[in-house]
Amino acid sequence: MKYDVKWFRYPHGIEGEEMIANWREFDSFPKALAFLEKRVEIIRSINWAGGHIEDEKGNWIYDITDCGEVIDNRKLEEPHTNSGFINAFKQHKILSSLYHDYISIDTETDLRKRKISFVDYLAIPEIFGEIQRCGTTKCFATSIAEYFKKHGFIVELEPEGVNYDISI
Repeated sequence: MKYDVKWFRYPHGIEGEEMIANWREFDSFPKALAFLEKRVEIIRSINWAGGHIEDEKGNWIYDITDCGEVIDNRKLEEPHTNSGFINAFKQHKILSSLYHDYISIDTETDLRKRKISFVDYLAIPEIFGEIQRCGTTKCFATSIAEYFKKHGFIVELEPEGVNYDISI
């Protein structure tokens, strides 16, 4: 079986700039995995934009995101179910709920009704973007954590009692 390794990087480390894409073919998964992990090690910086391994059918079987998160699809017990689609749909619904609520905020009354300050309001898009990219982030503002929790995000206070972990 053949495996394609595809990896991407930002030439100047600026997210949003045109990425450089590369690929290489291997005859075994262990060789492909070793190669991809070596790419991560070499590029490990703000230039890394992600990489994955595909099988002959084009299925992504292993992925390393721009945040370094590893998604190993080989471990799926039933790869032909639509559970991934259902989870993606739920995540989209949660993200949409917060987004549409956020863009409907027009006045100070709207901020008070949601129990967030104007400073919190300005920070929400950055936190939202980080969760979209990496699936999780940290926040120390209780009001922001509560706002995300109200929309279905998973919010947990760290053991030190300082930061909140917010994830989808």
